Amino acid sequence: MTVPDSLANIVPALQRHPDAAVAFTDAWVFDSRTRRLRRRSAMARQRPPRNGSLDSDPLLDELLQRTFMWISTTVRRTALECVGLFDESPRASEDYEVWLRLAAHGYAAACVPGRLGFYRSHGGQASRDTVKMYAATEEVMRAARDRLPLTERQRGAVEEQLSIARLGLRRFSRPRGLGDRAAVLIHRVGGWWQASGGPLHWHGEVAPSPVHGCADGARGRISVLTLVDHLGIGGAEHVAEEIARRLDPVRFASVICVTRMPPEDGAPPDVHEALERLRAAGVRVVPLHRRSALDLSAWGPMVRMLRDGPIDVLHAHKFGSNLWGAVFGRAFGVPVIIAHEQTWSFEGQRLRRLLDRHVTARGVDLFVAVTEADRRKMIDVSGIPAESLVVVPNAIATPTPSGARRPRPEPGPRVPVIIAVGVLRRQKAFDVLIRATSLLRRDHPEVRTLIVGGAVTTVEPDEPDRLRRLVSALGGPDAVEHDEPDRLRRLVSELGVGDCVTLLGARTDVFDLLAAADVAVSCSSFEGSPLAVMEYMEAGTPVVATRVGGVPDLIEDGVHGLLVDPGDPEALARAISALLDDPSRAAVMAHRARERRRREFDIDQTVRRLEELYVELFERSRRRRPPWARPRRRPV
Repeated sequence: MTVPDSLANIVPALQRHPDAAVAFTDAWVFDSRTRRLRRRSAMARQRPPRNGSLDSDPLLDELLQRTFMWISTTVRRTALECVGLFDESPRASEDYEVWLRLAAHGYAAACVPGRLGFYRSHGGQASRDTVKMYAATEEVMRAARDRLPLTERQRGAVEEQLSIARLGLRRFSRPRGLGDRAAVLIHRVGGWWQASGGPLHWHGEVAPSPVHGCADGARGRISVLTLVDHLGIGGAEHVAEEIARRLDPVRFASVICVTRMPPEDGAPPDVHEALERLRAAGVRVVPLHRRSALDLSAWGPMVRMLRDGPIDVLHAHKFGSNLWGAVFGRAFGVPVIIAHEQTWSFEGQRLRRLLDRHVTARGVDLFVAVTEADRRKMIDVSGIPAESLVVVPNAIATPTPSGARRPRPEPGPRVPVIIAVGVLRRQKAFDVLIRATSLLRRDHPEVRTLIVGGAVTTVEPDEPDRLRRLVSALGGPDAVEHDEPDRLRRLVSELGVGDCVTLLGARTDVFDLLAAADVAVSCSSFEGSPLAVMEYMEAGTPVVATRVGGVPDLIEDGVHGLLVDPGDPEALARAISALLDDPSRAAVMAHRARERRRREFDIDQTVRRLEELYVELFERSRRRRPPWARPRRRPV
């Protein structure tokens, strides 16, 4: 039995994978007698290795180990006409036999995430007749060995399955000795235990939900809590907001908890705009007014939400939220906990590495890195297990220009404009750009440099000394940088470039400013996968960036822009000058960069990948709520 709208999700999977002959999904298992829904999925341990498309060779290898395509399958008619219809002679595994034939003929399969069907468990099922199932498996494997074009390795797998089937058939039909009888008894007791209720059931009566991917008919969606420190400032915060806003509202209920939310009457405009976007998308916003890292009382609303509300996935972003998310998620038995690390320097910061390794990594189900370079550092430097790490690249949406582009500081065809966008942190190394501007004036005396971005204050003014020491120990010597704008202004004054370097502060018209600039610069000393560079690419502005973190994954030197070593003002000035002197070459690179951004770094692709991870981890989770958390009933 499938949910009413299952085809709306299965058919697009076949459209996305034209080489796939069959699309299949998972199902919820419910008992016909007790009317209870099992926690374990229908596939259980027979799950395929991953969601997405399985090419023919790995598909055949997997199918020769086990069958997992038997729930809510949809097959292309042309594929069946090519390989032939079902052979009913095995009586119990006729579908298994046709899947093997499809894979052997070069067809792939598409696995659709979620549970789009309901499988009724009852005593009269053919799968409960162990002797019959072993006999059918032997027949199918014998036919595969004799009729299908198999490699030597695949023939070895077939012979192994034949041996297992023959042993099982003999053991269950004619048991010999105490070992055989004990194996048969254990198998039958286990089957009876699961069929009669066992420990693998939810509480509540079965009422099949029309919503795919979740068994909860009352809620109908998987609840995802996004945990982040701030809104409206920084690339990581913007990514968290975009993910929360763009989750499929049919399958997911999105909640975002902002732990350092200022009072709304005193919040800056970018925070108000972010709140409006979230609420317009139907995202519930839970603000916490933490004044400092030690303000534990401010966590009250989130604690109550985790205790009372059914949160299925807790997705935290950046170090502080990752740490707290791991602690609170484990304490309240959240089924899925994900930590999302945007970037950090991985140098020094011993306390932070210890907390990441021994608290966050052990408390979460998955650690997300934004680049392969960050993943390697998290393994080598932080000591986080490789199996708990996955790379999900950052991305942006296509911006919408306001239509009213800002004029350059001094309009004119010969006035070159350089722009850099980012929060005013030491990491962004805007001082290097300011020094490069002073060098550029030799060849381009009319050059103008715009630095766009606001400062972030991570401690309250009334207790900076105590918290400065704590935050510095957790995040490095530059974690508290409320004085960075003043430092940059002093440098501008010292170098005498006040007439050509302007700190614009936070702006809402960044895309228009980028479109009016000649060169966009990212001069960071370290990075993950910077959104600013993606915005440069989308705006069609020629890019000069430092060769750090995941920037080379965005910009190929000489193809999509120019890369220089970090901390070198002279190299930065030479690269900027090269683009200013050759505008036709700069325009070609900018065009290639825009095409690459739209092809490879679109936010909707990132959100779909995370949705698959949410569903996959939620289905596999066996975590139970602890006694001190209120039990939540799941009417299904």
